[in-house]
Amino acid sequence: TPGTALGVNGAGAFTGSLSTDNILAVRGAATSTFAGGVSSAGLSSSAGLNISTGDALFSGLIKSLNAGTSTFTGGISISTNGGLSTQSGITVTGGSILATNIGAVFGSTTVTGITSSNGIFSTAGDFLLTGGKIVSTGAGTSTYSGGISSAGLSSSAGITSSAGDLLLTGGKIVSTGAG
Repeated sequence: TPGTALGVNGAGAFTGSLSTDNILAVRGAATSTFAGGVSSAGLSSSAGLNISTGDALFSGLIKSLNAGTSTFTGGISISTNGGLSTQSGITVTGGSILATNIGAVFGSTTVTGITSSNGIFSTAGDFLLTGGKIVSTGAGTSTYSGGISSAGLSSSAGITSSAGDLLLTGGKIVSTGAG
């Protein structure tokens, strides 16, 4: 009867709907099962939330108020609409960072220094140095399969060509040495 308190000792079954204008409190340690799902204007839990099957779909944001680390064993997939943003940096402790178009990913990027113990490798595109110089401190030999284009070439140990011709298209060969 509406307006009358309801008390059930033991099991109870409702064939229609159950509604309350206040709080529905369930006392006990058992698990409640809702076959049709749960719809709520808000959900709060002091013991966490575990979703054992299915997906968790959020139409709003996921916010963490804890300073701990979250682990995603299957990785994180981000659509092209959202991207990834952080105010404290990103640390990769395993695996690789793959950027198929670094300019589109990072935009105009200024790097103050790059250090690598494994070398720097590019499979495609150009390495453009707009200021400074390339300095090799090793005693190894550098190989350029496409040749070298330069506004000038200087060597304190001489120039040796083991194959091909030395072609001078303008100017002259001048020797300032005594040899």
